[in-house]
Amino acid sequence: MRRKLSFIVLSLLLITLFAICPKHTVNAANTIDQTGYTLTSASIRWYTPTSPKYEIINWYKVTWEVDGRKKSATISGNSIGLKYTITGLEAASSYPVTITYEYITDDGAQHIDTYASTVVHTKLLGFDLAGGKSNFSLFNLTYKVRMPAGEYQIVCVSGNKPDYNKYDHISSNGEKSPSYEGRITISKTGTYTFNWTADSKKHGCATIICRRIKDNITSGWTSLRVVPDPIFTAERKNSGISVSVDPLKGAQSYDVYVGTYKGTSKKTNNIIGKNFVKVGTINAKKNKTATKLFKKYNGKKINKLKSYVVKVVANSAYGISDGYFVRVVW
Repeated sequence: MRRKLSFIVLSLLLITLFAICPKHTVNAANTIDQTGYTLTSASIRWYTPTSPKYEIINWYKVTWEVDGRKKSATISGNSIGLKYTITGLEAASSYPVTITYEYITDDGAQHIDTYASTVVHTKLLGFDLAGGKSNFSLFNLTYKVRMPAGEYQIVCVSGNKPDYNKYDHISSNGEKSPSYEGRITISKTGTYTFNWTADSKKHGCATIICRRIKDNITSGWTSLRVVPDPIFTAERKNSGISVSVDPLKGAQSYDVYVGTYKGTSKKTNNIIGKNFVKVGTINAKKNKTATKLFKKYNGKKINKLKSYVVKVVANSAYGISDGYFVRVVW
């Protein structure tokens, strides 16, 4: 009888201790969403726990690890909107995050559960392609730009609206061609030339999009629209230079520049002109060739004995062309 009574007392004591002490369980159905990031912070949100049933949630604790040291923040269980921004992080880095919470069930017992765990990322600084030099006419686009060493995803799409899921093949000098999805690794900082096939006649522009990649963390996309140089002819006519420009989709007008002929580059075989001066503007015509006669260069009449170089810059709804393409008027 005494042994049976002792067993009953011990059982009641264990049950009481089990009810008082916090319990630790994991709820696999709960999720943590990363809602934003900067170079030094990551924002998260979570939702009301799906199980078990509870009466009151006392608090949530967000725990993360930086350089091997754990840090945490406690948020009241009565907070409106379950969200938190972790600060003091490093750019282009990943951090494990765990949320635990304390709740009370209807029998008055306290419990501590692991809500969920995830990995958050900070922002990788993107790369702006602006500042390069393009050569774009008809179906070939070449873009030359200085880039720091690193891994990139760089894509060209014909037209004004970039498709971030479409990856055209590109090639570059001095580096391996991208193996997939336009990815390319720049081994050292330098100036690189990229080549694409882009349909300027049909679309009137091309869009180059770029983002950086580091340890599978990606930066945001940056985009650059490139307007093709218009196709034109230039010839001597009526003591002047007659310029005829083929129609270009999106073009509003064409600025005409005239310079004197200097020669041809032995290295690139490109025509070299100097002292370029804007001599006038030609209004674009939809689906028609636009022509205009120019009789003066730099305030003086066109010299019949001199050779001139002409270039035309398109003013388009999509931007301004580089004026790379030139013609010689002998």
